[in-house]
Amino acid sequence: MIRSRMAIANDQLPELRSLYEDGLSLNQLGEIYGCSHTAISAALKRGGVPLRQTWSVIPSHKVGELEELRAKGWTYQAIGERYGCSRWTVAKALDRSIT
Repeated sequence: MIRSRMAIANDQLPELRSLYEDGLSLNQLGEIYGCSHTAISAALKRGGVPLRQTWSVIPSHKVGELEELRAKGWTYQAIGERYGCSRWTVAKALDRSIT
């Protein structure tokens, strides 16, 4: 699906903020609003909303938590959404812990 570079209107910011603070990811919000995660990020920043930390590398002290979630049946995607990173970052962190 190709998403436009549509900007989020100021009157949409309160709802957007609420959904983000409820835990939806930038990608999930982009799906809802029909735009890219970068447009969502820009709108949240414009509205003064602090963004959650994202990782391209997961700190080693968090790997145990990832392993517990995988053991409970969580997918890489679900874990990534919880921790604000991609499923590839999760998989890489778990592979690193095995070797």
